[in-house]
Amino acid sequence: MHVTLADDRSDFLAPLEVEVRPEGGDYVVEVHGAIAIANTIAYLSEMADPISIFLSLTRQNLMRQAFRFLLLGEGETGLLVYAILLRYWGWTAEDDVRPRIYLMSE
Repeated sequence: MHVTLADDRSDFLAPLEVEVRPEGGDYVVEVHGAIAIANTIAYLSEMADPISIFLSLTRQNLMRQAFRFLLLGEGETGLLVYAILLRYWGWTAEDDVRPRIYLMSE
């Protein structure tokens, strides 16, 4: 999944433009017009109802990531998606099938 942020991120009701295309044996999802990357990935993964989700982790300094998040709204996307999904699942019924989440690092 490739997410491109909207130019004007103050428009919280902007629609997402989603394109799905086969590439090899996999599917590539291109998303344009997102307000936040982690929220968009979490939302689309809940809509697609996958069996598993693979999230890539960077190996950056945690303090540097915290400052980037505070100043630029960027951060460790994999961990943010995981945290968003955990919070959402806390509000939903337990009988809902939840995907396995794999946090991967290089």
